[in-house]
Amino acid sequence: MADLENPDPNEHSWPFATGAGRVVTAENWETMASTWQLNGVRGMPGPEVPVTGNRGLYATRLSNTQIEIQPGVAHIGGHFFELRYPKTFDLDITGAGFDGTNIRRDLLTLRLDRAESTFRFVQVKGGIGAGTMTLPAAPDELPLVQIDITGGVGLTGDPADRRWFLSRQVRPIKGPYGFLHPVPANGELGVDYHNNYLVVGSNGLWVPASQVFNNDPNPATVDAIAKVNALTPGVWTDATFLTSSVTHANTTTAKVQVYKAGNVVHIRGGMVATSAGTALNTTIAKTDVISIPAGFRPDRPVYLTCVAFESDTPSISTLAVKIFTTGALQIYTPSTLRSNITRVDFTGTYNLV
Repeated sequence: MADLENPDPNEHSWPFATGAGRVVTAENWETMASTWQLNGVRGMPGPEVPVTGNRGLYATRLSNTQIEIQPGVAHIGGHFFELRYPKTFDLDITGAGFDGTNIRRDLLTLRLDRAESTFRFVQVKGGIGAGTMTLPAAPDELPLVQIDITGGVGLTGDPADRRWFLSRQVRPIKGPYGFLHPVPANGELGVDYHNNYLVVGSNGLWVPASQVFNNDPNPATVDAIAKVNALTPGVWTDATFLTSSVTHANTTTAKVQVYKAGNVVHIRGGMVATSAGTALNTTIAKTDVISIPAGFRPDRPVYLTCVAFESDTPSISTLAVKIFTTGALQIYTPSTLRSNITRVDFTGTYNLV
């Protein structure tokens, strides 16, 4: 060590290629590494296929059996990893674990191999399933990309981004007359010790978390009230008939009506034939008989059931109802059903989305 410049006993910055920063003791390394409290890849969340500038340790498809891992930096357990040039990785497309669609969802990870004092890229076969991810060696392993392998074919599209990112720590901030600070990154967290609340970096400024998160106490109350209001049932709204042959069973107590609570629509009421002796099943067969008002119409056709009453028998029958996205309602009557249905009643619910 005699040929190296001795560091100032009061101040020491490291590691550097020249000067006193070349002297790095075990204690120095421990001090530095103790600040590496988080595991992750340097970068920020972005789209499934990251854009240029956010491709650190992401992987792109080269062929059905090869991917290219992009340069990047990561930390695991106080250990630092850097990939300076793109690296080709050969995929193993053999084995089991394929689902009913002949797809196996593998995971490419970066693994800290403590026994060999190195990092390795690892393909975890079937690493993603049922909406969860399994990392057998966690926490010494970072997810990078999801690789959907088609049985007998291999990888047919770009991997999906599954990186776990590094973040800045929550920064304590003090000062009654504003903050003297480096410009915060979007999403960076700080604690304003003067006003005693959480602040968040937003477009270069610290702003109260209440302006960003809806789980802050006050916004949460407002948000909760809004959600409760959205679920509060609205007023019953009359449906209209598309044929003059039918009308409401009773305009006071049995109108065909709908109301909405959140995304759930309720329907009620009944209809009868207007002309004496006219049976409903012949009037309504394969016919748009009712129009559900706008705002209550589903985004795809829905099926319900209704009850049919017959004039000369105490028995009732169950019929199928179809509501189209246009709001048109049809009732399906089987050919075996008696021809003297005189009333159909609705009671049911369906989702708008």
